[in-house]
Amino acid sequence: TVQLQNQGVVRLGKQFAAKTIDIYEDPMCPYCRDLEISHGQEIAQAIDEGKLAVNYHLVDFLNQLSSSGDYSTRAVAASECLAEDGNAIAYGKFHAEIFSKDGQPEENGSSDHSNAQLADIAKTAGASDSAVQCVSSGSKVDTAKANAQAANETLKASGAQGTPAVLDGTNIVDTRGSDWVKDLL
Repeated sequence: TVQLQNQGVVRLGKQFAAKTIDIYEDPMCPYCRDLEISHGQEIAQAIDEGKLAVNYHLVDFLNQLSSSGDYSTRAVAASECLAEDGNAIAYGKFHAEIFSKDGQPEENGSSDHSNAQLADIAKTAGASDSAVQCVSSGSKVDTAKANAQAANETLKASGAQGTPAVLDGTNIVDTRGSDWVKDLL
């Protein structure tokens, strides 16, 4: 299941998953993309098997590196639209795509995704018409900005140094090794 929780936290996983972790990401962060590419499938499988649930905390401090100046915030808003809709499969596909090599805009690049393009990604991922409309209209942008700020403050308070950051309770997980997901489980 996927749920949009307080302060824009997106919980992806079964209600009684054996373990819950927190992942902090910025939609513009290339290191977050690398984490998703190298461990996203493994995380998704653990979620499907009920071994893991993930609380995604999306931040937007890399906005200034997007050509529009607000891409991270708009991508956070899109993520919230999909989470609120409750389709875990569509959310997972959308999340994977915005952090993919082809789907993530380059830092300081000449372009990023418009709300219409984010809505197309959501539609391709299988989101409902209402979720796609939510993304294309940008109706959650103001809320997403406040939620991303709250996530950034929580991230700073955790002691983690930037994104991606993975926390197991209050412990910062070292994600540099290839077996960190297996070690968590």
